[in-house]
This record gives sequence, C-alpha cells and structure tokens, in this order.
Amino acid sequence: MSLALHDRRPAADPARSPRGLLIVNADDLGLDVVSTDSILRCFRAGRISSASALVGMSDSDRAAALAREANLPIRLHLNLTEPFTDPLVPSDVRDRQARMARHFARSPSAYWICSPLRQPVIEACIRDQIQMFEQLFGESPRAVDGHQHVHTCLNVLFARSLGSITAMRATFNLPPDDIRLAKKGVQMMINAMVRLRFTSTQRFTFVRKGSVCRNAQDLTGLVARARMESVELMTHPGVEDERNLLLSDQWAEAIAGAPLGTLGDL
Repeated sequence: MSLALHDRRPAADPARSPRGLLIVNADDLGLDVVSTDSILRCFRAGRISSASALVGMSDSDRAAALAREANLPIRLHLNLTEPFTDPLVPSDVRDRQARMARHFARSPSAYWICSPLRQPVIEACIRDQIQMFEQLFGESPRAVDGHQHVHTCLNVLFARSLGSITAMRATFNLPPDDIRLAKKGVQMMINAMVRLRFTSTQRFTFVRKGSVCRNAQDLTGLVARARMESVELMTHPGVEDERNLLLSDQWAEAIAGAPLGTLGDL
C-alpha cells in the first residue's frame, strides 16, 4: 500500500526556517475522574500545552465538556488496547474494540506485524473512535497518538481511516541509555514511517525513566532543545508523581519562556 496515496500532510515550505516548539502533552483525558481533573488542573496552571482524549471511557463525556470549557487543545488518543468502560457505547463498537484489546494483550508482536486479516477490524475501530471524538468535541481530530503507543502498530500506520489526520506523535527517539541499539534502530524506522505520512516533532520523549519520574532538573536539557527543535514530552498527570512534578515550582521555572504549543503548530 502506498502511503503517498493517503498523505494529507501540508507541503513543506522550503523558505521556512526551523523553529523551536515544546509540546507538553497530557495523556488519558477521560480515562477516569482523577486523570481528567489532574489534566485540567495542570493546564489551568500553565504546566502542559495539550492533551490526548480517550473516547468510550467512563469519564469521556465529562472530560470533553470540561476541555471545551477550558479551551484545552485536544487530540485523539487512539485506544485498541484497553476495553471501553462507558456502558453506553454501542455493543457492536464495544465488541470489535474489545476484540482488538484481547489481540494486543496476548500478542505483543502485533505492533510489528502488518496483518491483512486484522486490517478491516482496525479500520472500523479507528472510524468508530473518530466518530465518537466528533460527537464529543464537535469537530474531527486533526492529530492522533495512541494509548500504550498503539499508533505505532503497522496496521494503524497504514490505515486508510486516518485520512483526515494530519499530525501524529512520534515514538521514542530520545531513549534511556540502557535501551539496546537494535531497539533504537526500530524506533528510528517507525519514526521515519510516521513522518512519511504525517507531520510530527523532531524529538519525542517521556517524563519517566523506567519506573522513576524524572525531576525538573533532569528535563532542563530537553527544554533547551525545544528552543531550536520541535520536541514533545509525554506526561500522565493522573499518576501522582508526574502530577506533582508538573505542578512544582521547579517545573514552572524550567518552562518559563519556552515556546509551548501543540502538534497543530508544526
């Protein structure tokens, strides 16, 4: 399948010089009340610049209403790995999404194998979630990432149903030092595929290193990079230690004057 046939990415302007951009994105809006309220608290305090919304979850409806009220920039957090928890999701939509969640749970290799047999179900799941996003937010998503990084699954990267999406999160290309060179090579390959079809940042990393939440001092180099390159930092304010970091005075000082923005600013 040729990606070029479905590429909606705006043509690059050769006269435009590179500029810095720091995207501090909060994942899991709508997952539950704690996640939603923590994300809104961090946004109102100026500690994040955007969020990723889950649809079909127990707090999705309330989260969407609060996000619209706060003018929080939102992208779709595509979910093929955790069953929907909203009891009002139609049974057919729930059943095919649950089928995919079971598949990814028992077969981690599904991220790296493009299965023609599973493509129709994945396409339908993506269409379902785009439609649910439209119902919640009143517009189609223009940017996407994935719950548990499912957007990097090859079946998702090749999906025709993402035709209206113009921007996608990269995967880890600033890995911890203990990640093997071979794994870094796979990450670079996936990022190249993402950027072939979608607009994405030059760098992507996360606030944790293993099981430990990094501190603001550890992230000052990342913020400095963002003054010259486009960088996304993934966060989960619903997790207590990450929320504490984002709301700390040290984080406020670290991002003071940084060029905060969203994937839509690329």
